[in-house]
Amino acid sequence: MIKTALKRLLPSHPYSAIHPYNLLWKSSFIKTYPYDKTGALQVIDIGGRGGSLEELEGFREHMHYISFDADAEEAERLSVSLVKEGFNKVNVYPYLIHEKKGLINFNLYKNRAESSMYGPNPVYRDNFRSDFAIDKSLSLEAVSLDELYAADKITDVDLIKLDTQGSEFNILQGAVHFLDSADILMIESETEFYPMYKDQPLYHDIAALLHQKGYMLLFLNRVYANRSAYKGISRGQLIFGDALFGLNEERTQQLSSSKKLKYIYLLINYGCIDYAYQIFQSMPSFNDLPFLANYFRKYNRKDGKLRKAVGYFIDNILFKLLIWRKTNRMSVDSDRSYPVR
Repeated sequence: MIKTALKRLLPSHPYSAIHPYNLLWKSSFIKTYPYDKTGALQVIDIGGRGGSLEELEGFREHMHYISFDADAEEAERLSVSLVKEGFNKVNVYPYLIHEKKGLINFNLYKNRAESSMYGPNPVYRDNFRSDFAIDKSLSLEAVSLDELYAADKITDVDLIKLDTQGSEFNILQGAVHFLDSADILMIESETEFYPMYKDQPLYHDIAALLHQKGYMLLFLNRVYANRSAYKGISRGQLIFGDALFGLNEERTQQLSSSKKLKYIYLLINYGCIDYAYQIFQSMPSFNDLPFLANYFRKYNRKDGKLRKAVGYFIDNILFKLLIWRKTNRMSVDSDRSYPVR
C-alpha cells in the first residue's frame, strides 16, 4: 500500500525516464528546417527496436526513417506503429545487418533489447548482471550496408544510428565503401568500454575505423554500473555509452551546399553550435538564408558581467549540492539522467 502510494506521489527517476542526451540543447529552431532546399533528412536506424529516436525528435515530419531489426516480430510491429508517428516516410526491414552476407547465429536474450549475435561475457554476468542470459538462438541471413548500397536499397543517407548490442563495429566494417561514397554526416553508435558480450569489439575499435574514414567524436553519453556484490554508494565503472561521430573539417569542406545545410541543422540539434557556425561562415551563399543568420546573430555573443556573476553564484550552489549528492543512488547511472560523475 505504502509503495503504491509513493509511486503515485513521486515522479519517476530521470534515469528511468531515459531523457534524450541533447535535452539541454533542444531548440525550436529545428522547426525551420529548409525542406525545400535539402529534401528529407534520411536516417538509418539499425537495431530499431522500440523506434527510439528521441535525439532527432524535432526532425520527425521532415525525416525519411529507415529501420532495420533482426527480430522479424519486432520489425513487423514497427512497420505498423511507425506509420502513425508522423514521419515524412518510413521503411522497416527485418534484416540482420552485418559485415557480409551469410548465415549468422543470432541470440534472443531474455531481455529482448539485449539480443545480439554475441553470447554473454561470463565475467560481466558474474560481476554486474546475473540475469544477463540467452533465451533462444536463431540462424538468420545477414546482409551488409555495402551490399544494400550497391543495390540502391539505401542511397542519400544523412545519419546512421547503431544499437546492435556489440556488433556495431562489424556493421561498420561491412560499410567501408558506403562510408567513403555516401557523405553520411553523422554516425551515432552505442559502444561498449567493458565487454558485456564475449569477444565483442569495443569503443576503440569503432573510433579507429571511423577516424580513418574522416569522422571525429562530437559527444559521448556515458553509462556507468556498480558491481552487483556492492550495495553502497560508488562511482561504478564505465560500461557503455552512445558515441556521436561527425564528419571532420576536411570531409565537410567537400560536401555539397545542401549537405552542409543539413549538417548545420544536425549540429545545432545536438548542441554543437560552434561547429555549425564555422560551416555557416565558410559558405557565403548561406547569407541568403536569413533564418540561419538571425539564429547565429541571436546566440553568438558573450554573456554580460551581471549574467556571468549570477551564473557563477548559481554554479557554486549546484556544485556543492552535486558534491553532497555524489550519485543517483541507483546501481546504474548515465549522463542522460545525472550529468556529473
